[in-house]
Amino acid sequence: MNRQWGTPSADMKSCRIKDAEVYRQPISGRTEFLFVRLLASRDAEGWGEATFNRLNDQVVVALRILSNELRGMTVDEGRNYLARQPGWKHGLAFQIAMSALEQALLDVESRLRGVPFGCMFGPRIHERVPCYANINRGTADRSPEGWAKRAMRATSSGFSALKVAPFDGVKSPVAEGQAASFEGGVDAVAAVRSEVGPDVDLMVDCHWRFERESALALVRALADLSPAWIEGPVHEDFLSIEDLCRIRRAANRSEIRLAGGEYLDGPRAFAPFLKEGAFDIVNPDIRLCGVAGTMEVAIQAGARGIELAPHSHLGPVMAVASLHLMSAAPAALTLELQFEESDVASCLVDPGILTPEQGWLEVPSDPGLGIEIDTSRLSRVRL
Repeated sequence: MNRQWGTPSADMKSCRIKDAEVYRQPISGRTEFLFVRLLASRDAEGWGEATFNRLNDQVVVALRILSNELRGMTVDEGRNYLARQPGWKHGLAFQIAMSALEQALLDVESRLRGVPFGCMFGPRIHERVPCYANINRGTADRSPEGWAKRAMRATSSGFSALKVAPFDGVKSPVAEGQAASFEGGVDAVAAVRSEVGPDVDLMVDCHWRFERESALALVRALADLSPAWIEGPVHEDFLSIEDLCRIRRAANRSEIRLAGGEYLDGPRAFAPFLKEGAFDIVNPDIRLCGVAGTMEVAIQAGARGIELAPHSHLGPVMAVASLHLMSAAPAALTLELQFEESDVASCLVDPGILTPEQGWLEVPSDPGLGIEIDTSRLSRVRL
């Protein structure tokens, strides 16, 4: 259903960026959320997420440099400035900072225009979006029984799909050693499937631990467990495309799909993978691709019959921004949500925005991202 909001001809020329604020939220020993708030004239503000965990300090430096440049610019000038920056030249921390500021600028603009964030990229196609629980980081007991208990907790919390990453024991660089050591992971997938039953979509993340032959052996070992997709079985670069295509064909013969691309940093990086048909499902990360770049990847993938499932395993701003993009993407499949590493939405005034109902999330309809952040739960970072 297409809905109409606001006025797309709203005058943005009088709105200028005044300042930027950065906030941290420690989550666990592995994760620390990092957020940026842009303050603008006309009492406008916008939020973005720049989480890079143990490398957050690098992102803070990049945010300091970029926000100083943005100060005094209009929103359009700011977006154009960021689009001209060679993020690839300065590294991942710089790219993540650029994306967070792009999110915040778009949040400002869509709030002032009176439209939801996703409508900046086209009419709303989906009022709600399927989601799944990534239960990896919050699972302390990595035994098959531990994975199964966590899976049941996720399905009891409103999720009808989930993802496991059970191959911690795969460390050998040799294919034969990898194949010999993935049995514990396969046992974990089997335990989860037995616990949740056949109607729950089960995704398996490999975190690039395999080579081609061991990945093909893994596909055969998982075939009877009916995973919805296998993700990231091998390292993803230009030289691996042929191997990925072979793994995809083998997986498809067992009615398993292949997903990947979470560390590809934009449409140019995705292009050869899409052209050669390396994936059934793409997992662009809004931090690395940017907001507009993620949408471009979704459009290019959709034109080739490849579905969109954004990489979104961190904080609430990143998750809600990705949710909005999926509302305007024809090939949207499902959205990843981090499950109980912590309370992912604890800093939201309305955490229910990220609480699924029977496996679905409603897309916010308020202007902008449609969220409010409780800064009392965050720690201010001095820029």
